[in-house]
Amino acid sequence: MNAANSLSANHDDEHEEEFESFKDKKIFPQGDSNVIQIHVEGVIAKLLKIDEQLRQSFGHNLLSHEFRLILQVAIRESRNVKQASLASLLSGRAFHALLKRLAQCGIIQFASNPSDRRSKNITLAGDFENFLYTQLSGLFASPKEKGKQELDFNLADQSLRDPAHTSKANIVSLQSPRRA
Repeated sequence: MNAANSLSANHDDEHEEEFESFKDKKIFPQGDSNVIQIHVEGVIAKLLKIDEQLRQSFGHNLLSHEFRLILQVAIRESRNVKQASLASLLSGRAFHALLKRLAQCGIIQFASNPSDRRSKNITLAGDFENFLYTQLSGLFASPKEKGKQELDFNLADQSLRDPAHTSKANIVSLQSPRRA
């Protein structure tokens, strides 16, 4: 197993662990909270998995570094700064600039790590966390439409698995036009 495959296996395991820990998080207090939460969890996990597979296959990320970090923190409730830095694949300077921007905007905040007082954890700021989950839960109008949405996603997922649809040219054509 080469280094890239072992790195990918570690990332897949990490995403599964993140998803499992996220399932225990209770964020919607009323109504069909469990149904909405399951949908939100699925969306976040799928976005992270698609982003990881796209990076491995084509060398490009679907998600920006900022949004990927936000989703990783959302799944785990907090993330150690050092682990997040390594997962970001950014230079130390670029990663800390990213953290500074997100903290100044009120998107993330830092908390002491209870298991290691020398390190800090990244958490989502309360207002932003509520905003994120409200927006993601808004993607799903009602549990009745769940079947249709899953069918739509499965059809899209199968079309992406079809080699005719996964060529680099087709993926690039889906990207926004580049500025000169």
